Amino acid sequence: MSEETTKWLGATSTAIGVADEFRRWAVRYANEDSPFLAALSIRCADDEELMALAGEATPGQPQALIFFGAVHSLVLANPTDQFGRHFGIGSMPLVADDATFAALKDFCRRWRSEIIAILKRRTVQITRQRRANFVLPLLGHLLQKGVAEPFSLVEIGCSAGLLTVFDNYYFDFGAYGRLGDPAYPHVGAPSFAGNRPPIPAHMPKIAERFGVDLNPVDPLDPSERIWMEGLVAPDAKEERRELREALDARAQIPLETIKGDAMRVLPELLPKLKHTSCVLHSFCIYQWSAELQNELHEMLRAASRARTIYRVGVDLIRDLPGRKEPRTLDPAAVFVTDMVAVTYTNGDAAWEHLGASDGLGRHIKWLA
Repeated sequence: MSEETTKWLGATSTAIGVADEFRRWAVRYANEDSPFLAALSIRCADDEELMALAGEATPGQPQALIFFGAVHSLVLANPTDQFGRHFGIGSMPLVADDATFAALKDFCRRWRSEIIAILKRRTVQITRQRRANFVLPLLGHLLQKGVAEPFSLVEIGCSAGLLTVFDNYYFDFGAYGRLGDPAYPHVGAPSFAGNRPPIPAHMPKIAERFGVDLNPVDPLDPSERIWMEGLVAPDAKEERRELREALDARAQIPLETIKGDAMRVLPELLPKLKHTSCVLHSFCIYQWSAELQNELHEMLRAASRARTIYRVGVDLIRDLPGRKEPRTLDPAAVFVTDMVAVTYTNGDAAWEHLGASDGLGRHIKWLA
């Protein structure tokens, strides 16, 4: 693991105990329509054995999320295990009662070594095609400012690349317009609050695109697909169906992915881009420390001495200029992440705080 990776993995969980994080995620799960994991998180938080197991996760990972992801992915990979009926396999209702909790503890004892291996090897790589709802107003903002098309798009933390290929979906924004081919996979419409979002009149033109990730997800790899689905709550059946369809579609779309640390990949990749350079990150650098977020900012500033670089992000930004204190993620809030655009040119940076969003692609508050 690189020094950079170690630093960015230190951002999320080190400041709070594992049990506190499970209680925090109980609220988050409730907001994200998973009453099952919300109730189960509360039970787990009071159990020292399970908290010690969840504490085996790599520092910086959201421990509740990756713990349940490990359990769920093992259930999906082993559907005949007796615990599966308590965790979404079959028709048994999902209830976080005494029987389910006892079955969870038994499962974790029987599969302890496999769970630890996942917690040590994996990182959270949730990807949802609905988050493509965030990409269009961000790029629409750039187009509204007169930024030239086509774009050379680079996504940091691309996971399976569902957002990197955002222009291969169909969007129905109601009064704000429709974009894409109706034959493409449909993305559920978000609700908008605040000012009118700059949904572009046409699909932004992408001439070349690259995905960068420490561990890119191959949508054709069954084990990778199980991991992606395992990170979605067992009771979020519609989201799991949408994810499977999106991964099927993504598998048919060519995408050049680069395995590596973005802090090392970007300085080599940016000078090779042939068109308007645009760096995208979505629910990625929230796992980075403020120090490394600032290093990303400084690296892009330095790279802009040779060319203008546009950065658009939907993330928890810890180094946004003008903030006296880093913002903390409020699990009880609907709008949990910033929507930003940064223009880097001649070594200078112009930040724009454009809005806020939820984590699922359902809600956008546009402030610009």
